[in-house]
Amino acid sequence: MSWGTELWDQFDNLEKHTQWGIDTLEKCIKFVKERTEIELSYAKQLRNLSKKYQPKKNSKEEEEYKYTSCKAFISTLNEMNDYAGQHEVISENMASQIIVDLARYVQELKQERKSNFHDGRKAQQHIETCWKQLESSKRRFERDCKEADRAQQYFEKMDADINVTKADVEKARQQAQIRHQMAEDSKADYSSILQKFNHEQHEYYHTHIPNIFQKIQEMEERRIVRIGESMKTYAEVDRQVIPIIGKCLDGIVKAAESIDQKNDSQLVIEAYKSGFEPPGDIEFEDYTQPMKRTVSDNSLSNSRGEGKPDLKFGGKSKGKLWPFIKKNKGATPEDFSNLPPEQRRKKLQQKVDELSKEIQKEMDQRDAITKMKDVYLKNPQMGDPASLDHKLAEVSQNIEKLRLETQKFEAWLAEVEGMKERSPWLKEKHCMSSRKTKAMAGPAFGEMKMKRVMSPLRMSKSVWTKMPKIPRGECLRASGEPSWRSLRLLVPTGLQCPALWTAHPSAAPSLRGGLSLYSMFPAALPSRPARATSWGTSLASAHPHGSGQSSSLPQPTPRRPLRRWDTHPRLLLPGPSVHPGPSWRPFRASPSAFSENVITGPLRRQGRSGAHQAD
Repeated sequence: MSWGTELWDQFDNLEKHTQWGIDTLEKCIKFVKERTEIELSYAKQLRNLSKKYQPKKNSKEEEEYKYTSCKAFISTLNEMNDYAGQHEVISENMASQIIVDLARYVQELKQERKSNFHDGRKAQQHIETCWKQLESSKRRFERDCKEADRAQQYFEKMDADINVTKADVEKARQQAQIRHQMAEDSKADYSSILQKFNHEQHEYYHTHIPNIFQKIQEMEERRIVRIGESMKTYAEVDRQVIPIIGKCLDGIVKAAESIDQKNDSQLVIEAYKSGFEPPGDIEFEDYTQPMKRTVSDNSLSNSRGEGKPDLKFGGKSKGKLWPFIKKNKGATPEDFSNLPPEQRRKKLQQKVDELSKEIQKEMDQRDAITKMKDVYLKNPQMGDPASLDHKLAEVSQNIEKLRLETQKFEAWLAEVEGMKERSPWLKEKHCMSSRKTKAMAGPAFGEMKMKRVMSPLRMSKSVWTKMPKIPRGECLRASGEPSWRSLRLLVPTGLQCPALWTAHPSAAPSLRGGLSLYSMFPAALPSRPARATSWGTSLASAHPHGSGQSSSLPQPTPRRPLRRWDTHPRLLLPGPSVHPGPSWRPFRASPSAFSENVITGPLRRQGRSGAHQAD
């Protein structure tokens, strides 16, 4: 089938149809273009979505993504990022393989269609011109024939009239001959033009128009084929990325299969384990029976100490056994002392590792500068070696600072690890049992108080005091002998203790940092100096008690300074003599220099260094 033979008379309709075909092709281009925009927008939204849920650097969220489920989620986000990249590939391939080619083809198609229809219109105009010539010659021939007939009739009329002169008849005869000749000429011209028109018309309908319409048909068929090829390309572009998209989905499945709930549970333990053990059982305290005042052989009489067996932590609510979980709303200490031992150890280890990496980085930079300086020394034209001395000194200074910082954190880390190894009662830290409480809170001492005095200079140890409440006049054993009590003093590392005074409190000097040391000895004391010992021994003062001893106060006699203690010694202090004398005065801390947290409980140290139970 050919449009030239079947549609020889549908020139206008073919023109409309081919224009519709080009519009359809442009519509396909517009569709693919919008699809590429959608793919780009979708890829952008996927990337933004993946970026939105990515953990931020140097934030708390980054630490939370150590669990396998969170790692799988991160892998899913990364795979979705790659998935978005494949949609970008789809958009790029469609734009380059379909939109650009079709746009170029549409321009060529328009140009070809314009040329074909221009030839068709030209042939049509030519045949119309021939038709007009034929019509004109035909009308002229018809007019000349009519004029010749009238002239012939007029001649015959004049020839039959006897009244007309011979000259008029001759004139009419000549006029008739002229008209007849003109009619013959018009006839010949009309015949020639008619033959020419018939020839042109035959050529038009059997040669020119079929050829032109055949070209238009081929053009239209190529357009249709091109649309089909574009559709195939459209599908192939999608099919090409399916394997990669499948790999992305396989990666998501693999990440999901890598989730280990047991491992995550173990990580939770490692993240939040404090190293403490739960508190022991609390014994039943019977308040229905009246408290009886008892005096034992090895305790001092203290009526005010009876009836107060329940102790309080931190001066807060009764029975609160976990004071260490109280949140510190202030700034985090540099040594992470606000954290439980296990968490503190991890934080310190992490800090040491970070500092080690920074040191290695600075050392690499120093090596690079050193090599550059050697190159400058060998080739002075490349640069001045002296210009690198300042940079080299700066890097070396940074390395030294980092090393000092590392040593500081390593010391804290060693302290934590050493405390964990040396402290057999670590499992009982920050918890108490009623049995221990009653044993420590006897009637002789009344309510035991423990003061934790923290230095503002971030010392690595704490000062603890146990302050007995002993009323004046009730300081004798049942046997009449003076009683002895143990008092533990933990001096911060690096704190030089002054002389120990044993006279009136007004004569006592002050420790560095605002800590005042008052006498806890009775009025009558021996004149020999006290003895400062290290861990495991005692600083004792013999108390020669006699019935005839004078009650007058001796002059203040300074003792030699105590040695610097890294561990806590014990002060074995004698009880009061028979003379009432001045009451015992405890160690006290200056509020202006230290912050105090009075905690009621057994005598246990709760500082950073190793601790031991009081005797």
